[in-house]
Amino acid sequence: NPTFRVLLGRLRRVILAAFQFQTFPLTRLTEALSKEGKGGASPLFRVFFALNESIEAPAFSGIRSSAFPLTYDAAQFELSLIMELRHGRLRGTFMYNRDLFEPETIGRMVGHLDSLMTGVLQDADLLIDRLPLLKPAERSRLLGHWGKSERTSLAAQSIHALFEAQVQLTPDAIAVESDVGQLTYAELNRQANQLAHCLRQRGVGSETLVGIYMERSIEWIVSSLAILKAGAAYLPLELDIPPPRLALIVEETSPVVILTHSALLAHLPSTSQVLCIDGDATLGQPDEALKSPSNPEALAYVMYTSGSTGKPKGVSIPHRGVVRLVRETNYIQISPHDRFLQASPLAFDAATFEIWGALLNGARLVLPPPGRLALAVLGKIIQENTISVLWMTSGLFSLMVEEQLDALQGIRCLLAGGDVLSVKHVQKVAHQLPHTQLINGYGPTENTTFTCCHQVRRDEDWAGPIPIGEPTSQTDLYILDAWLQPVPMGVAGEIYTGGAGLARGYFNQPALTAEAFVPHPFDNGARLYKTGDRARCRSDGLIEFLGRVDDQVKIRGFRVEPSEIQRLLVGHPAIRDAAVIVDTAVSGAKRLLAYVVATTDEPPSPTALRAYLTTTLPDYMLPEQILLLEQLPLGSRGKVDRRNFPIPEAAQALPETPMALPRNATEATLVELCSEMLSMKNIGIDHNLFDLGGNSLLFMKLKARIDRLFEIDLPLSHFFDSPTIEALALYIVQQKTSQVDSQSLALARLLDEIAQLSDDEARHQLD
Repeated sequence: NPTFRVLLGRLRRVILAAFQFQTFPLTRLTEALSKEGKGGASPLFRVFFALNESIEAPAFSGIRSSAFPLTYDAAQFELSLIMELRHGRLRGTFMYNRDLFEPETIGRMVGHLDSLMTGVLQDADLLIDRLPLLKPAERSRLLGHWGKSERTSLAAQSIHALFEAQVQLTPDAIAVESDVGQLTYAELNRQANQLAHCLRQRGVGSETLVGIYMERSIEWIVSSLAILKAGAAYLPLELDIPPPRLALIVEETSPVVILTHSALLAHLPSTSQVLCIDGDATLGQPDEALKSPSNPEALAYVMYTSGSTGKPKGVSIPHRGVVRLVRETNYIQISPHDRFLQASPLAFDAATFEIWGALLNGARLVLPPPGRLALAVLGKIIQENTISVLWMTSGLFSLMVEEQLDALQGIRCLLAGGDVLSVKHVQKVAHQLPHTQLINGYGPTENTTFTCCHQVRRDEDWAGPIPIGEPTSQTDLYILDAWLQPVPMGVAGEIYTGGAGLARGYFNQPALTAEAFVPHPFDNGARLYKTGDRARCRSDGLIEFLGRVDDQVKIRGFRVEPSEIQRLLVGHPAIRDAAVIVDTAVSGAKRLLAYVVATTDEPPSPTALRAYLTTTLPDYMLPEQILLLEQLPLGSRGKVDRRNFPIPEAAQALPETPMALPRNATEATLVELCSEMLSMKNIGIDHNLFDLGGNSLLFMKLKARIDRLFEIDLPLSHFFDSPTIEALALYIVQQKTSQVDSQSLALARLLDEIAQLSDDEARHQLD
């Protein structure tokens, strides 16, 4: 970050040194760099700048001469700026490719150049990051447009206080229901009060944590509400995370008690204090509410995400964040007539929107059966329960649009996000579901689920990505450069966000908190979260997401830090080096690929490495393929060059058993289906589909295809219990045989009944 004067001196020396190469043949330079050119752009450069001194018209005896300005009919480069110094004044001409730049964009560039040059003339010794680029009016407009947002009167309320107010309004309305029962608002409030008293007696109080380790159920909802009523914060614990990861989280947070079901006791760390709520713990407890202050700054929950340090990190969210998410919002209007489906994993922050979006607005919360849901089952639940508000991750959204579009016909408000939405699937919903409002939701967990939302229009500009829209209510958002200064409209920067949704930080990790939650550059005493997401503000005022500034990715809506997986792989005694990258499959879905360098000539198999990773990582963090390299590709500076990893088909797969060929028509059909889904050839019937890149979303799509093709209902769990083509084919054959046996038995009974008929009875049946 030098001063302008120092930078100018550096550039002068570089340019003068380059003059010694001015006779180098242009054709040779072009040939050497031609591989970098794309689509007709200059392989040498795309932006051109020239500073010329005007030449006075020559004088000829007896002839009058004058300068004739040159004009250009077409731009030779994507963007050119020609400056001319004449009589002590600078004149400039911009030439640009209109396929890439709008006239308004060039107009703003002219203004920014004027501001920059004015600043330099006033003080050439200013640091580069201090030089003005924006004019004062534009800077004020950018800072004011999404800056300090207004706080509502509800910002001073807690979650449970607002719920109790809703109970007074609609005590007999159904609050939550599942396939095993339902509770009214009054009943839910009464049960939560009883459990809250029980928790208080066990030492639960203000700023303490209580874990919840159970399947999606009405008891889960009662538990979360009871914990808040007791003044504590809830800690959702995933059922399918490996025991070491679960133990790490429990050890770091030290919950006073963990609420669970008796059937799950064996899965919890032995050191945990546990309360089984399917017992008689709440018998005899008072059903009136505890006296608990309504403090919006009190901790509401701690939710764990992947961490770049190799350990997960807990995001600490206060009550005000949840209230701001679901009450008096600008992206959705929720009424008591709405029905929410709570389909998200409970340790995923979308569940915050589903649960409290319903219960703090008098709506009904519908709980599907626990476990993974097939697409057809999910579609049936949506239709049978007349769901009106639904959230889906981007991957699931695309699958449902492809396979179960009709099931979404009754949805009033469909929210999707967690990653970039597929334009073609968004377009399909916009055109074929005219009564459904589709919303693209964006936001990090650190700002309570949603930071920006965009209500998709049917006349959307489908040429580019779907924007993430504008900040939600009570949200501050800035797009800043590396020096925390606002970038001009249309220019890429990093999203910083704050406001009522901002988390406290990371639980018991002050160093990480200080790194990610930085002092607000425009509001003394406030903080902003540094998201690591790149974005730009479009000319229409909407924000467009451009990707990450680091390697963090979203897989099936979950945040994944590849470095956490890399550290674990390198910790294996047979692995010397490793890299994990994100790749886009033929289907358009993102997938994790791991490249490893072994320490021996006999590296572990993919199955063995996957089993090793499974002991620590949740399934969404497992690489879809693990490939062996002699060494990782390095750039000129000796760092890993992530752009030069071979595609999976070109890399050497880790050794495995020889490929087993299909032995019958069913196996052959499944091999063909899996090859198409996985974009891979030479799949053996005994290959583990997880090792070949299978995941829950892909298996949901594969199940739908198999069900249609073989006219059966293949349980989704079968893919996880026996993930080979051989096992799938055996199940299909058994089901088809059972169908034939049932049909044969029915036919035999029918023939026996016919045989017992008299001639007159037979003629009567035929008539």
